[in-house]
Amino acid sequence: MVKRKLVSLISMLLLLAICSPLAAAGVSPLSGTKVAFLDSDFENWSEHDRIGDDIPVSSWIDPRVKPWAVLLCIHGLSLHSQNYEAFGLRMANIGIPTYAIDVRGFGSWQNTKERANSQVDFKMALEDIHGALEALRAAHPELPIVLVGESMGGALALQAAAQNQDLVDGLICSVPANKRTNQKMNTAKVAVGMLTGPNRQMKTGQSVVSAATKNPELADIWMTDEMARLRLSAKELLAFAIFTSKNAASASQIENMPVLFLQGARDQLINPKGTFELYQKLATPQRTMHIVNAEHLLLEYHQFHDQLIDFISGWIQRNAVPAAMARVQKEDAKVAPEALEKAAAHLKIAEGFLKLHDDKAAEEHLLQVIALARGSHFAQDAEIILCTLPDADIAPNAEVQTPLSQDELKFISHQEALDSTKPSVVMFYADWIEGCKQVDEALHAALAQYGSKVNFVRLDADLPENQAIVKRYAVRPIPTVLYMTGDNCVVGYTFGYPGQNVINAKIRSLIVNQKR
Repeated sequence: MVKRKLVSLISMLLLLAICSPLAAAGVSPLSGTKVAFLDSDFENWSEHDRIGDDIPVSSWIDPRVKPWAVLLCIHGLSLHSQNYEAFGLRMANIGIPTYAIDVRGFGSWQNTKERANSQVDFKMALEDIHGALEALRAAHPELPIVLVGESMGGALALQAAAQNQDLVDGLICSVPANKRTNQKMNTAKVAVGMLTGPNRQMKTGQSVVSAATKNPELADIWMTDEMARLRLSAKELLAFAIFTSKNAASASQIENMPVLFLQGARDQLINPKGTFELYQKLATPQRTMHIVNAEHLLLEYHQFHDQLIDFISGWIQRNAVPAAMARVQKEDAKVAPEALEKAAAHLKIAEGFLKLHDDKAAEEHLLQVIALARGSHFAQDAEIILCTLPDADIAPNAEVQTPLSQDELKFISHQEALDSTKPSVVMFYADWIEGCKQVDEALHAALAQYGSKVNFVRLDADLPENQAIVKRYAVRPIPTVLYMTGDNCVVGYTFGYPGQNVINAKIRSLIVNQKR
C-alpha cells in the first residue's frame, strides 16, 4: 500500500544514499510518516511504524550504503517483526534495506482495538504481504525484492511467493515445513481444545520455546518478550495446521523463481525430513538447500552467525540480482536503445540539479526521461523522484474549469458518471507504473461505496487522445488523482497511493460540499 509520502521519502533516502557519503537521515519507508536521525553508531537505529493505517512494519536502512537488493521478512509463530532487528541491521549495513511486517494476530496486532485483527488470520496476512510487496516494487522498481520467512513465516513466504511471482525476485524459507517432532501430541491437544473450548486461549508458548531451543538465555528472552504471543486458541492452531498443509501445493507452483531453503541440523521443533520433502516439491530448477549447524531459529532473535550472513548475501547476489536484471531488461527492451541512452543521461542531469537544489531544472529533465523511455526502469525512477519535488512545482492546474467532454472521458463501470452535476474523481494512470495498480484498486473499492454520488474516471496518460487533458491539467507525476466539484473545479489532488482512508475522506468531502 504505497503512499505518495512512501514513494517520496524512499526516493529521497535512495538519493541520499547514492549521492551523499555523509547522508545521515533514516526513515520508515513503508509508512512514510516518521523520520529518524542516525547517531554515529548505526547499530542503535531502527524504525517501527505502519504501512498506511494498517500493517505494522519494522524497517532497517543504512542511507550511507547504496542499496542493491531489498528484503521483506515474515516472522515465526508467537514472534513479531522486531525479532528480525539484528538481522535487518546486518543486512542494511551491506546495502540491503530490510523490512518486516507483523502477521495478523501477532506483534502490534495484539494491541489493536478491532478484535478481528487481533486474531490469527492467514488470508489477511497473505493480503498484507501482497500489499507490502507492491509498495516495495513501486519504491524500488529495479532492485531485486527477496521474500524471507522463518518457521510459520517460511510457510507464509512460500505461499505468498507462489501467489506473487511477478513481484518477487527470490525466496528464502527458513524451516518452512509443517511436520513437527511431536506431531501426534500436538494434534491431540488441538482436538481436545476444539471440543472443550475452541476460542479459549491455551498456553502454547512454553512448549514451542522448549522445543525450539535448549539455550536457557534465549528461552528466557523469548518467554519474557512483551510483544511475543504465548497463548493461542485451538481454533487458531487448527487454522495454522490447515494453512501449512497447503505448502506442498504452493511449492509446486513456483517454476522459475530462485529459492533458498534453510534448515537447522539440531532443530527439535520442525522435523528436517519435512523441510527436505517440501524442498523436493519445488518446481523451479533454481533451488538450493542449506543445512545450518543450529537449532530451530536461524535468523530471528540474533541466532545467525557471520557465515550464514555471507552465505545469504552471496546467494542473493548470484540468484536474485540476475533475476531482477532479467526483469528490468525485459521492460527496457521495449524501448529503443538510443532512447534509453538519452533517458539515462537526463536522469543523471536531473540528479545533479537536485544536488544543486534546482528543482525546476530537475523536473524538466525528469519529464524528458519519462517521455523518452516510458515503461523502462529509468522512467520508473524518474516518476518516483518526481513525486519528491515540492507541491508548488508538480501540483496540477486547479484553475481549469472547462468541463471535460463526454468524448474525452473514459468512465469505469458506472452510467451516472455522465451526470455533470455530480462531483468527479479523475485518475490519470499508466499501465507500466506499479503504484497505479493500488490506486486503481482503491478507486474500484470507493466506486462500490460512493458510485451513486460521484463520477469515477480513469484516463490513460499514455494514450494520444488523452494528451490534451494531461496538458490542460498540467499532470506530472503518475498516478495523479483530481478531486473535482460538480461544476468541474479542481479542489484537491493526490499523487501516488495515499491510502484508501485518504481517498475515501476526500470523496466524502466532495459529497458534503456538493450538498451545501
